[in-house]
Amino acid sequence: MKFSLLVVTTDRLSLVERLLHSLAAQTYGNFEVLLVHGPDCPEGARSTAGNFPGLDIRLFSSQDHCLSRSRNLALHETTGDIIAFPDDDCVYCPDTLENASTVFKAHPEADVLLAVRRDLREDVEEARKYFSCGGSAPSNSPGRGMLPLHPRLIFQRVTFARSRLEQAHERTLPPMREDDLRTRFDTNDAEKLRVKGRPEQAQGRTLHSRESISNPVRGGAFRAVNRYSAFRHSGTIVQFYRKQCVKAVGPFDERLGPGTGLPYGCGEDTDYVLRALAAGFGVYRARSVVVRHAPFSIRDPGIGAKIEAYARGRMYLLRKHDLPLWFVLANIAWPLLCIPGECLRECLAVASFRRRMFSARLSSFLGAAG
Repeated sequence: MKFSLLVVTTDRLSLVERLLHSLAAQTYGNFEVLLVHGPDCPEGARSTAGNFPGLDIRLFSSQDHCLSRSRNLALHETTGDIIAFPDDDCVYCPDTLENASTVFKAHPEADVLLAVRRDLREDVEEARKYFSCGGSAPSNSPGRGMLPLHPRLIFQRVTFARSRLEQAHERTLPPMREDDLRTRFDTNDAEKLRVKGRPEQAQGRTLHSRESISNPVRGGAFRAVNRYSAFRHSGTIVQFYRKQCVKAVGPFDERLGPGTGLPYGCGEDTDYVLRALAAGFGVYRARSVVVRHAPFSIRDPGIGAKIEAYARGRMYLLRKHDLPLWFVLANIAWPLLCIPGECLRECLAVASFRRRMFSARLSSFLGAAG
């Protein structure tokens, strides 16, 4: 099973380099990288790709900064069985592709696999602890020996360390019962998830079958996604498609996403999943497959414009796919509904911090007095 990883960048080559280092450390080596760069950095893109002779990288030049058009430029050039769309600022864990391959092989009903997005934090102290333990990239990775100890690239090593810690934690958890797993599924759309054009897989297959809920990957729940839950779980970086699904769905909507010149600054990723669902393909989410991305920051200087563009893209997407009025209203009200819980979490975190500060000062005072 071969993966095609289609990456688009404008001129953020330092982030591309970080991503490529994480790909060089993959425990699964059968993949290609299609790097689409903007018109401003052709030499830089060639130089960056040249730093990774162990990776199969092909370069494509886009004449504008439209994300959807740039992806469509190289989409028909993919040669893999599975196609994914990592952003230039995300990072794959060392076992991301290996786990994705395992899930696809175990679940032929999954035409689309959604991974789990987790925060990538630039934590130098964590990196120092990792290096002090003698951590290194997997010995069987295609980029073994290619990882310089550069501060900008330290996060790839941090990611690998976190992956090993998470796996150790998962081994300590008791196995979930089948009944517990059943309760996690979105069961309302069971019939919609029957795959059109694939009767041998659609006949007699429901969300409650043992075949659908079993997952041989350690610690990974596997659940179906419908057109409502797609809005929560369908960021571009977590999407993996079988090639026949991509051929059926077609190109990305070039009216959606960054760089279109239109006010719809997001939604091309969720739109693609919704179109796959509408065509009858099975979409599932596997918690064993993890992709890391920098956390969203409300202190971003351009946050106001981003909020406006994302809101317009979301409303356009809801209209395009004719979502019911109750779901549209729920989307509009959701930011306000989040305020109490988020404020409470922040207040509790601050209160805990201040309490510990008080306790430490009091203990220090009493100790000095004694």
